[in-house]
Amino acid sequence: MIKACNAGWGNCDGVTDNGCETNLANSKANCGTCGNLCGDVNGASVCIGGACSVTCEPGWGNCDGNPSNGCETDVRTDPAHCSGCGRACSSNHMTPLCEAGACTGTCLDGYTDCNNDKLVDGCETDTGSDPGNCGACGVACSTQNITPHCTAGGCDGTCAASYGDCNGDKLSDGCETYLASNPDACGACGNSCTSPMPPNTASVACNVDTCVIGACAANYLDSDQVYANGCECVSDTVSDTCVSPTDFGAIGMSTQTSATYSIMPVGDRDWFRGTLSMNVSTCAQRPRITLVDPSGLLRMAVYDSQTCPPSTGYACGATTSADSTGITSWEFGHSAACQDMGSIDPTPATGTYSTIPTAFLIEVFATGSSTACLPYQIEFTRY
Repeated sequence: MIKACNAGWGNCDGVTDNGCETNLANSKANCGTCGNLCGDVNGASVCIGGACSVTCEPGWGNCDGNPSNGCETDVRTDPAHCSGCGRACSSNHMTPLCEAGACTGTCLDGYTDCNNDKLVDGCETDTGSDPGNCGACGVACSTQNITPHCTAGGCDGTCAASYGDCNGDKLSDGCETYLASNPDACGACGNSCTSPMPPNTASVACNVDTCVIGACAANYLDSDQVYANGCECVSDTVSDTCVSPTDFGAIGMSTQTSATYSIMPVGDRDWFRGTLSMNVSTCAQRPRITLVDPSGLLRMAVYDSQTCPPSTGYACGATTSADSTGITSWEFGHSAACQDMGSIDPTPATGTYSTIPTAFLIEVFATGSSTACLPYQIEFTRY
């Protein structure tokens, strides 16, 4: 019976006659202790100093730390030990798979491996909601005038104040359009100040999200400040003073209507001159001057002289004040006998009245305030 073996030796065959026959320091079958086998599976092992040392063949590893089964792990295909013991493929949004020593596998729907590292973090990116990888890896939503946001793989988000995404591409250029001053997208995408431009305008602009008229076409004015109707007021060339009035010339026996003129809303007065042909021998062709005014805000004064400034109104008849102002219709009256009327006949003559042309001045003016121009005509008739 063997009581005890010397250090480093063992009675591993159980035979007492040969004592402690086994050198535990270098025996592959009894490395360090009897029965501790250094395995050669998929590798080669040695026992050195009572400890197994295994050298694995390429693609294999001793991952369980058990020397008896050698290099038991195929590190080319084992997702828990992919390319090396302990290198476990991530299961983040994927089923881990190891192929040829590299972590592979298919990502779950909506997720992608954008950093190309399925070992560490698998399919780490939600391409349905990641604005830096929206819809696919590397597809970053624009940050131009917008806080980037991704929904269902598409770039969306709310534009910054006064900006709009007018080309429908928040991926490439975000909210590219400044709406506060863009005449082609004024205040909102598609709200064009220029297509079409309002009537009688030369230029338009966008001011703080609102279309405004920049300049009117020649001879037009924007009196009411309403954009839709443009420069609605025709700016006539009639003088504001009696110094250089518009000349109607000689007014004959037939009805005659002037062109359309306009009184501007503030401070405008229009002056005209002409002569009334009254070379008649009967009472049937008395002159009448009518102010045709759709607004009802205009009045005229008719003067019997072309002297500027005129001193008195043009009398209308024997019982009419000489101050023929503030009227819309002027008619020259006379007696039933159709004789010269003295003070009311500007050109008294023997036997008839007004036998030669008589000069007149007409002043047109507004009696009330208005935000729009006031068009009118002057009509000459006989009665």
